[in-house]
Amino acid sequence: MAMFVRSYGFSIEAGHDRVTVADVFSLMASQNGQPDTSKANERRFYVDDTSDADFVRGLVVTVKDQKAFCELVNDSGSFVIKVNNLTGDNKLMEFNFFVVNKKNGLGIYQHYHQSCTPNTFGSYLRSRYASLSHDSREQAIKKLEALGQLTKKNEKRIKSEHHGALKFTLLVHDESLADVLSKFQQIKNFEYEYAAIVPDKVSGVPIGPYVKRMKEKVTFQPNVDSGLLATAIQGTVDIIKPRAGRVSVIDHIDDEDVPLSIRIANIPEHFGEQDYDAVASKLDELDVTTFSTHQVVDELIKACKETYKHIFMKAVKP
Repeated sequence: MAMFVRSYGFSIEAGHDRVTVADVFSLMASQNGQPDTSKANERRFYVDDTSDADFVRGLVVTVKDQKAFCELVNDSGSFVIKVNNLTGDNKLMEFNFFVVNKKNGLGIYQHYHQSCTPNTFGSYLRSRYASLSHDSREQAIKKLEALGQLTKKNEKRIKSEHHGALKFTLLVHDESLADVLSKFQQIKNFEYEYAAIVPDKVSGVPIGPYVKRMKEKVTFQPNVDSGLLATAIQGTVDIIKPRAGRVSVIDHIDDEDVPLSIRIANIPEHFGEQDYDAVASKLDELDVTTFSTHQVVDELIKACKETYKHIFMKAVKP
């Protein structure tokens, strides 16, 4: 069975205005190629946030702690297993390319079986945002302390200004919602916006005549099976056909419960797929330090700017 490299959509939103999404990628760019061993696998991130005025370009390299690999070799008409060993500092690796629109935080992430998943990628971004938020908060507190202006009220205000985690959201087609949601450890809540105002919900309410949009948020009990909730949410979406929606879930990544968000939209299940061998062949002799000019990255940019312009080039609301 052929293995495919699929392009998935995602969005990133800052948790507060003291640390931006741009700050996260600037930090990652300053640490290009440094090993990250915070999870089960060693990963190295390469980010170019300066050469393209519109997009951040990135590459995730997963380094496999493995020296031996097996081949099925044709030996005079009979197939035999041959074990090869890597030499020196050579390593087996997996790759994931991504691009992010600087203005709206929407992007595409390439993934294939056993490589770094989009959710895992999102958890790395969240941890870096949390680290930057912590540093910014502590610096603000120390600055006031040095000026002799630190009070409990000021400290509380600074902590409040730095409250909020980075939001990493997968873009999911409403028809495939149940399949996606059923894989998560827990579904926490479902928030949706009506495509049209429901008369009986605003009738007789003083603000009713002025309502332009309506949102509802339902929270679920933690012990309900994800599969049951996934089916129920899918059925609800099919009936009410919301204008937009978001499902908050918990994913278990490397022995850690990570909160994530799934955005429901009328979009493709994925934004293109290619045979793994075809993509891998393009990467032969690629220098990771110059990855951002590679054909694969340019193809992702083209998908954002041309093929799916109506999704990834949307203007940000002021």
